[in-house]
Amino acid sequence: LGCPVPIVVDGHPLDLDLPRHLSRPSSGVVQVERSDPACTGEMWFASEAPRSEAIRLMRDGVQVDHNPVDLCGAPVTGYLRCDALRLDASQSSVMEDATWQAVVDALRDGVRRLVRNALSNGNEPPDSRTLRLARELVSGPKGLLADIPLFDDLRGQLWSLKALADAPR
Repeated sequence: LGCPVPIVVDGHPLDLDLPRHLSRPSSGVVQVERSDPACTGEMWFASEAPRSEAIRLMRDGVQVDHNPVDLCGAPVTGYLRCDALRLDASQSSVMEDATWQAVVDALRDGVRRLVRNALSNGNEPPDSRTLRLARELVSGPKGLLADIPLFDDLRGQLWSLKALADAPR
């Protein structure tokens, strides 16, 4: 899955459509991109709360193991392809270096944009997921969204509800 090159077995192409295999919805998808290192992917809210890490990391078209990424409890799923990720001696697990940290930052930025988009979906009536997010936001610095930096100040610094609550007045 995730391989950009078509693979044919006995004259039949393998179904390598990763977004379809991950039940990608038709809307509410955020593109996750970074230029240095080059990474591309997509994320969206999971239809049910994932029991474990739900972001698939791909390198050279192959899924690689990695330590769980702290996405502040956001119930998201998706995939990210970054061929610059370095692998350990087993050639199956990601090494946690500067490239790994850039990937984590890109994923966290994707979560931030996903939550912002869901909470500001314009004139459409809010769906149950948006109402749930709004309720969590209103619940303050102890809620699910407390650690996600959603608010930016005039300097462009991002703040979470928890950081705002702890900030000096």
